[in-house]
Amino acid sequence: MHGPGDRGPTSAGQFTLDYVQRKLPGIPPATFAFVDTRDVAKAQILALRNGRRGEHSLSAERHMTMADLIKLYE
Repeated sequence: MHGPGDRGPTSAGQFTLDYVQRKLPGIPPATFAFVDTRDVAKAQILALRNGRRGEHSLSAERHMTMADLIKLYE
């Protein structure tokens, strides 16, 4: 998750901070599902209102590589 108000920071937020501060020795060839925290909050509210016991949900906007994420930062 990425978004405003990251108190942790989360692992995604720490990756962003490390990149901005030039602390990364390289970009791992990994992929992940990217999602905005505000979209996750909306999905949780909808699940609370409309979900049923035992159901599962997944909140993800798009799948991308770490290299693609870095391009968004530049």
